[in-house]
Amino acid sequence: MTGYEAPNAKGRVIVMTQTEKSIIECIGALSEEQQRFVLKFARGLRNQSPPGIPPDELIRRVDEIDFPSKDLEEMKQAIDEDCERIDEDGW
Repeated sequence: MTGYEAPNAKGRVIVMTQTEKSIIECIGALSEEQQRFVLKFARGLRNQSPPGIPPDELIRRVDEIDFPSKDLEEMKQAIDEDCERIDEDGW
């Protein structure tokens, strides 16, 4: 990987990739508002959660769990009771 040297704010030399250099050049041509948008977007990319378990794999894993039938009945009852209720004062 070819690097480009550039001084940072403290005068120290840092090495950038071609991609980093290109991004900085493009951002420099944007308005302040556009730069804030790009920053927000980049931070969002950095903070993305890793992908979850694919549905087929999740179903396979759940099928491997041997829940006692009493526990399953309690879960079903709780779902039936609580999910059928509408809270008029709720959000």
